[in-house]
Amino acid sequence: EYDYEPVKRPWYMNAVEHPGKIILTPPNLDVGGAGYVVSISYAVQSPIYPSMVVSMDVTMGFLYKILIDSFPLCAESYVKCYIMNNRGYLVSHPGLIDPNTSGPIEQQHITHKESMIAIDMLNHKGFVTKRLCSNFYDKTIQRFYEFNTSLPNVLSNVVSGDHCVHYYIAAIPGTNAFVGLVNASCNVGAFCPCSMVDRVCLNCNRMEQTECECPCECSSELYECPSTNTTKFNQD
Repeated sequence: EYDYEPVKRPWYMNAVEHPGKIILTPPNLDVGGAGYVVSISYAVQSPIYPSMVVSMDVTMGFLYKILIDSFPLCAESYVKCYIMNNRGYLVSHPGLIDPNTSGPIEQQHITHKESMIAIDMLNHKGFVTKRLCSNFYDKTIQRFYEFNTSLPNVLSNVVSGDHCVHYYIAAIPGTNAFVGLVNASCNVGAFCPCSMVDRVCLNCNRMEQTECECPCECSSELYECPSTNTTKFNQD
């Protein structure tokens, strides 16, 4: 790319933000024609180059093969295995590589593909936090998820119910990622509020920690009151 700036790429910025961790960046379209690839990066500690990052790209198919080789159970038809990063974005998922499915590949979140799991995860105390940040460039307040990569144990369903969705998830040591397993024989879904048109939050007036919603944004612009709704006070 003519305007390619490595220091502004997610794989670089995330590695610098999390020194000492191997960073898995969600799929993006390779400019060299390799299709959708996943970047794996690591910030190298050096007194000469304090912000030096090494990175490599692997295809989504290759990464999923590694997942199946590591966990043979993932090859079974009744099981779905996935990898997500510390913000909840999917790095690997059967729905991203299945040729019979349609839809976007990039920026797919756990709330998009596995809404029942996302709802249950929000009830695990200390595992996930919904946060806000201000983007002064485009005047938006962004809502995002932050998952605890120091998770010491394997987590599973915390909320009991009549649904058949059962899952397990664990942190991958030394990385910003998690590996999860869910029974694929259950097709029960749930509703996480998501805009189908843009990234605008469906309700910008409230944000509850245990309520599922897709990562989204709200305008932070301050509007002046219309003249018809203002009252002027005159002082003598």
